[in-house]
Amino acid sequence: MEQLVTVGEAKLWTNISESKDRAKPYLLMIGGGPGVSDGLATLEPLLGGHYNVIRFDARGCGRSTADGQYDVETTLGDIEAIRQHYEVEQWYVLGHSWGADLALFCAMEHPGHCLKVLHLCGLGMQNDIDWAAECAGNNWPEEEPANEYPMNYDVLDTALQSYWKYLQRPTLWRHLADLQVPVLVACAENDPRPHWPNRQLAHLLPVADFRLLAECAHWPWLRHPDLLRDMLFDWFTEESYIGRLDTWTQFIDHDSTSVRWLCPDADFGLIQSYFWHFNVFTDDDTYFGISLRHLRDEYSGTGPCKGRLCGYILDGTIVSLAGVEYALPECWEISAVSTLPTQTGKGYSTAVCAFLARNILGNGKQAFCETNRCNFAMQRVLQKIGIHA
Repeated sequence: MEQLVTVGEAKLWTNISESKDRAKPYLLMIGGGPGVSDGLATLEPLLGGHYNVIRFDARGCGRSTADGQYDVETTLGDIEAIRQHYEVEQWYVLGHSWGADLALFCAMEHPGHCLKVLHLCGLGMQNDIDWAAECAGNNWPEEEPANEYPMNYDVLDTALQSYWKYLQRPTLWRHLADLQVPVLVACAENDPRPHWPNRQLAHLLPVADFRLLAECAHWPWLRHPDLLRDMLFDWFTEESYIGRLDTWTQFIDHDSTSVRWLCPDADFGLIQSYFWHFNVFTDDDTYFGISLRHLRDEYSGTGPCKGRLCGYILDGTIVSLAGVEYALPECWEISAVSTLPTQTGKGYSTAVCAFLARNILGNGKQAFCETNRCNFAMQRVLQKIGIHA
């Protein structure tokens, strides 16, 4: 959903997920450049609608005003204006290439508003001759995402000059060394841009991790989307909310008459169609750790298996799906709870969770669920059926 954000005389093109829900965590994506429009549209679908994703064109690029104010400080001010426009109190920030360092600068300038930063394939905080020579010598072919808007070389020149001045701030490294916002510094193995500045950065930051994405190039999601998706969810969702339920009384009134167990053989087409909405297109793609290839073996409900799936069926289509996993002999986990993006807020996920909870307790077990601490929508669903942290 496109919106123009007014900052002074400038108008900035922004886009927020169509499935926007105030209960979902917010994720700002800052693309590469400088001088090019947003190039992260193909990355957003990997997140499967679990975040309110905000993307934007910087000044002078794509659909935003070209006014000559292309320095780093102005860009950071524009990002803060975008946060205020969308009334976001805290968000995750992902920056790619040129945008990776901007994401880190955002955390430095406004640490109270940044939950975590993903510094992806950054240029490295340097203006080093050896780095530039090595980068130029690594003439490896790269696949790039399509971009319908031309490069603005005025933005490129002005922004880079401003960036190099920003790196000369006397207190820069002190502020980075004191930054308490968690940062994941990730580089691609086959990126022509040398990794060493980013490895140094990861060692400098007090709350940071470094990962090297094997066999990936500068735009890792183009060739290895599963690898990047798994890393994104692992980094942004590692903080957990865990709730338990051991009594019938709190969810007895929730209507689950349209929910039933799914049979991986008879209902394979229904499940496959549902998974397609979350970018699971091949047998080996996974959604909440579930792959179509192993669906029959792991979720058949018969013999030794991982668990079972249930679905809310509406007009012959699954609109919400949930699973139970046999985590412990006495305590089973409600997992993989989701709803089609077009059907959120209608009580379907509450119904499937209530169905599972009834069946878990009916088998003499306890029910529990673990979810992202920032997934407030899921927490509300769990609390409705009596699962409290």
